[in-house]
Amino acid sequence: MLIAPHETLQELADALPKEMRADVVIVGSLAAAVRFFPPDSEQAVRTKDIDCLLTPRLRALTSGRQATEALMARGWKMRRDASGPRG
Repeated sequence: MLIAPHETLQELADALPKEMRADVVIVGSLAAAVRFFPPDSEQAVRTKDIDCLLTPRLRALTSGRQATEALMARGWKMRRDASGPRG
């Protein structure tokens, strides 16, 4: 799936509760694209997920649950691939 990295990360930020946004660290292909593609670029990234880390470790479980609930409430869905979690 081709996605616009800056738009996708803004959509994620808008969907997360404001108080937990600082706990989410984006890594992987979207992070690289945002770093190297200018915001007005029409370049897209082929990816099927947003790789992230939750910090600090002591809040990670709570933050992960809150993030999941917030995203699901906004219509985001977990997509299960027949070949497993890595596709």
